[in-house]
Amino acid sequence: MKKVLIIANYTKLVGGISGQVEILLEKFNNKSVNTTLFNTKSSNIKRFFMPIKLYFISKDFDIFHVHGCSGLGFFPILIGVIIGKISNKKIIITYHGGGLENFINSYPKLIKYFLTQANTLTVPSIYLFDILKKNSINAVHLPNVIREDNVFFKEREKIHPKLIVTRSLEKVYNISLVIKAFEKIKKKFNEITLLIVGDGPLKSDLQKYIADNEIKDVVFTGRVKNSEIGTMLNKADIYINPTTADNMPLSLFEAFACGLPVISTNVGGLPNFITNNENGFLINSNDVNSLIDKIEYILLNQENIRIIISNAYLTFEMYTWVNLKRDYYQLYN
Repeated sequence: MKKVLIIANYTKLVGGISGQVEILLEKFNNKSVNTTLFNTKSSNIKRFFMPIKLYFISKDFDIFHVHGCSGLGFFPILIGVIIGKISNKKIIITYHGGGLENFINSYPKLIKYFLTQANTLTVPSIYLFDILKKNSINAVHLPNVIREDNVFFKEREKIHPKLIVTRSLEKVYNISLVIKAFEKIKKKFNEITLLIVGDGPLKSDLQKYIADNEIKDVVFTGRVKNSEIGTMLNKADIYINPTTADNMPLSLFEAFACGLPVISTNVGGLPNFITNNENGFLINSNDVNSLIDKIEYILLNQENIRIIISNAYLTFEMYTWVNLKRDYYQLYN
């Protein structure tokens, strides 16, 4: 049996890197591969002692599988590589996140050194693969696995003007773009509603803008458990992904799986998964008018949207466990 230690910043019941970690912990719990979590999400004081703890438990594992991203999310890679090399482990790094290019440009020697220490470096999108290739760093394209047990397809006889966003309320995800578009389009579709699922540092600012401008029918739900995301998505009929940078967001595929037409910004790795007018709609980053146009198109051309929803569901199926498990087992062999 291969014993794999997954090293990552992990928060229970949320998406992103934590969602991928949960899937690997769940799927690789058998006679051939067994996974265990080493959680690096903690205070700075506790993180100072983590390399020592990691060194002492490393003897019980064959492989370190490290999940990291830019900024503070690079910490798991730092300690995973250092202790992995000292303890002579096979090191697999999976790099997530759309901010890779700026991160490499800021610390080129440091980032390149640590990423090239891995026996295998994987990335979930061609977008990240191309950035690494441009920087002479070899990687393997291995997509994220999309959960199937928290989403379910809903057949919509009619697409109602019910919008939803399921991203953290942070600057990079540009939730204000949706609110501004909603403010304008509500003058034409008075019955339109907006559901904002998530939490973050910009929540009070967004709520203040809504209150100051007397925008009605916007609901903030706060963060919801990953197991409840399908139920939440199916309260709406149109999904919007307004981000300014992204890679392979699980939220996008969750919307595909639930049968919502998706409008997304054309940034980062997103064009690798969405083809405009085929399985979704793409707009330029921060383009309020284009977002309004796409919402109106969906509401006024519903027969044309059926095939787009169907194509989007096929895209979701490509990234489910049944289609990716062979690649993940090969990763640990």
